[in-house]
Parts: sequence; structure tokens; C-alpha cells
Amino acid sequence: MIARKAVAGAVVAVSLFIAHDAGATPRYVDRLLTLPGPVAGTIDLDGSIAWTEQSVTGCGNCSFVGSGFNVEGVLGIANRVDIGLRVGFRGFDDNLRINEGVISNADAYARPFDQLAFYGADAGIYGNEDVSNPELRVRVRILNLRRVFELGVEARGIAPFATGTAFTQVVGVPMALHLGHHVRFDFGGYTGFTFFGQPRGALFTFYAPAAFWFQVHNRVWLGPELGFRWYSQDIYGDRDPFDLMVGFGLGVSCTHWLDFKFQAYAPRVNDGAHWFGAGAGVQFYFN
Repeated sequence: MIARKAVAGAVVAVSLFIAHDAGATPRYVDRLLTLPGPVAGTIDLDGSIAWTEQSVTGCGNCSFVGSGFNVEGVLGIANRVDIGLRVGFRGFDDNLRINEGVISNADAYARPFDQLAFYGADAGIYGNEDVSNPELRVRVRILNLRRVFELGVEARGIAPFATGTAFTQVVGVPMALHLGHHVRFDFGGYTGFTFFGQPRGALFTFYAPAAFWFQVHNRVWLGPELGFRWYSQDIYGDRDPFDLMVGFGLGVSCTHWLDFKFQAYAPRVNDGAHWFGAGAGVQFYFN
């Protein structure tokens, strides 16, 4: 009797697990660069914690630990066009009246899998206030070769609401290579332009993000992230005017309308262990 109950319980558990898989969002490595149409959408709610070590007036060479939060909404149209809007929040002030979330760029870590969100020390792009400059982006998928190789075009505009910032335009080509149903390689190239006026002039940036994703279960994917960014101005003082980035991401498809994402990231490993953070959050799907 006990054995039959155990077998029956196992059958029920397996059945529920299979049903849960059937109701999950599509396997991440099979997803396209843009949301499925005719109309779809996502809402992201993410939080993060970040650490940095910097020299700041009134403190000297100090360590700062800040928190960040990100809110983003994306609307997908006709299976080929995504339109997204997002904004970040940073906190909190310490006893020196320094917002450690701003110093550590904490809101950037609250944007899992988006390596373009990282930026150098006071580059004048997202601002140095409690609320970051909002970002509007448009992505269009223009090529899909047998669901193996995808090519898109993307444009981002970052509005200069914060003091000391200027409008930033980022344009580029996102690409994805689907290697069967277990591996996906995301990569691309982007250029950014910010004109501050005199005497600072224009800031040009070049971004080259990349990530390998491995589908280790129908609902679970993970993999390393790599990136390179070059700045036309020496925003770090006498140090390298470029960033070498390394990270790790993990995602879980919980239901057909909900994903969980996690990311640990070091956005400047070429300058020693002075920047590090981790973020996690949920993404809600509507279709």
C-alpha cells in the first residue's frame, strides 16, 4: 500500500512538472531578437547591489556599497519591432552625504543581460543623481536565416534630465547565433555619441558585447558574458580609456508569463577589482 502511494505520488509530481514545463516561456536559446507578434510586451522589475573602490573628496580612497533598481517596459509589434523605455534608481546617502548607489553605478547591475547599461566613471551619460536619465530604445529584426542566424538594428536615446549630462545616441547591430536547441551566442557592435559642448566636446564610445548561453534544462539557462568598451575621452584620469567586462548570467522560466534572471558582473577587470556587483529580478510577459 505504501509503495503504491509512493508511486502514485511520484507520477503526480512528474505530471505537474511536465505541465509546468509546457506552460513555461519558450526556451531561451530558441527565442528571437524581438518579441513574438502580432503584439507582445514585457515588464522588468530588478534590484541590485554594487561595490566600488574610488578616491572621493572628503573620504580619500574609500569603498562604497550601493543599491540600485531598474524598471523597464517593452512593447513588441509584428514580431519584428521592439520599443522599450526604462529608468534606474540609486541609493542611498551615507554619513558623508554621498549617494553610494551613484558612486557604484548600482542601477546598471539591475539590468540583467544588458551589457550596454554599464558606463565609466562620471561619463555624463546616465547622470549622478538618485534617478538615472531615462532611456528609449527601438530594435528591429531584419534577418532570420533558418532560425540559426539573426541580425537586427537598434537605436537608443538617453535623455539628459540629470545635471551635467547631454543627450546620448547609441546605434548598433545586435546578432544571435542559435547552435541547435542547447547553445546560443549573442554578440554585436554599437557606437555611442554624446556632445557636451565646449570645453569638453564630444564623447564617442564603441561597445562590443558578447554572451554564450547554455540551455541546461527546458526552463534553465546560464552562461558567461564578455564585453569591451572604448571611450574617446580619458574619463578615468591616467588609466586605460577602455573597459574589459566579465560576467555570469542565470535565468529560470518560472511560468508562461514569468522569468527570473540573475547576473554577477565586473565591468572593468582591466583596472583591478575596483568594480563589482550583482542584480536579480523578474520579467513579466504579455502576449
